[in-house]
Amino acid sequence: MSEEYLLDDYVRAFADHINCEPELVQELYFKHKVSLSLDNERKASVKLELSALQTASNNLDRAVKALDGISSYDDHSNEL
Repeated sequence: MSEEYLLDDYVRAFADHINCEPELVQELYFKHKVSLSLDNERKASVKLELSALQTASNNLDRAVKALDGISSYDDHSNEL
């Protein structure tokens, strides 16, 4: 079953509930992007990705600070 098919079912059920034409409800549903606000699975996924990216960014910031703290005298890579 496609997402569009499920969306139509929800719209029709809501239209029946408020005694309105399904076509009007469908038009407003897409116009106001209601489907985007209802996708909790997508929201949870984005939150997890954002959290992982924030952790990676924090770790990179700490690594840069640690590397900046190494003086050229302590850097033994030139000995090779």
